[in-house]
Amino acid sequence: MAHGLQVYTGSGATVVQIDSSTTIRNYAPVITGSGSSISSTSFSYNPDRDLTFINVSVASGNFETVWAYVNGTYDSNGNLTTEDDTLRFEGRTNSAAATGSSKTVSYFAFKNIQDAGSLSGTYGLQVYNSSNQLAFDSRQYTGGSNLSVLDYKPSNTYTGYPVYDTPITTNLNRYVSIDRCYAKSNVYSIGPFFLQGFIFANNYSPSSGSNWNGIYHFGFTQGFFGGGSYQTNYNGILVGG
Repeated sequence: MAHGLQVYTGSGATVVQIDSSTTIRNYAPVITGSGSSISSTSFSYNPDRDLTFINVSVASGNFETVWAYVNGTYDSNGNLTTEDDTLRFEGRTNSAAATGSSKTVSYFAFKNIQDAGSLSGTYGLQVYNSSNQLAFDSRQYTGGSNLSVLDYKPSNTYTGYPVYDTPITTNLNRYVSIDRCYAKSNVYSIGPFFLQGFIFANNYSPSSGSNWNGIYHFGFTQGFFGGGSYQTNYNGILVGG
């Protein structure tokens, strides 16, 4: 630990650590709620620095697919040229097809502590890194709406479809970290598109194989001439609750 606070038990085990070099400690809760998008003056989405966790309600015997995206514009080669700052959610019910409609999710949104804006209050604890950048500010943690990280799944753990995978978790009350993609109808006609999201399954019985129960990674790439393939999780997945 470079800078911060670490509390030990009598046997030397760490019970509290606020660490400038522990990345997840550099994030602060900004907004929590539910909806088909996160659009707020307190959360202007930055895909390279923000962290978003979601959960989707699913009825018994069903499954829900969901992915996140931002609106953007593309050139004739399918390259992204601009994107907006509203994170939106899309998906389907009882279908793993890569086209969907607006999907309501429950979410927790976090920002890098250095992007979280000015804070009020006089008392608390601040931790800075060796470059004198703010890494932790206790005034961001007001209680009642915080999320704890409970598990982590490394990249390339899953194939992208429940038929071939075990669930990330069987607890449907958990939240999972989601990354945005650009797969929208305005790029389908240009070339291949790529989806990364999740399937929330509540004891769903497929036509063959074992029942799906839990939260699964969903990844799919559509080819130029139709067809496609399921894709691994290229980024790690955080599980919260």
